[in-house]
Amino acid sequence: MCTHAVDGGTIEAKVTHVTGYKRGHHIIWKDGEWEYEDGEVPIDEERPCVKCGEMPTEKGHDPCIAGLPGVENACCGHGVQRGYVSFENGTTIRGRFTKVRRKGGSNINFNHDG
Repeated sequence: MCTHAVDGGTIEAKVTHVTGYKRGHHIIWKDGEWEYEDGEVPIDEERPCVKCGEMPTEKGHDPCIAGLPGVENACCGHGVQRGYVSFENGTTIRGRFTKVRRKGGSNINFNHDG
């Protein structure tokens, strides 16, 4: 049961279905804990990103954008959500990201989607 304040009063509501994503995999809140929707492995076991197929780095970062200079934190969106990059100067950009591999390194393309 959840209680929310609305216009000076309160509303009580029973939450029946809560969902989200973990590295692009659909997850659900069931019996007081998160689990992958397919139920194949516990939520605490990492899966590869659904977009790039890579596992997170040892620090838990998205491998496609890990180690970008001047970045405080970031998420690529895993092909199912908007990603974001938060820079050390306080600027944050949000949108869809695609990875482009080039000889001698990789670049990130940013497609702003509102």
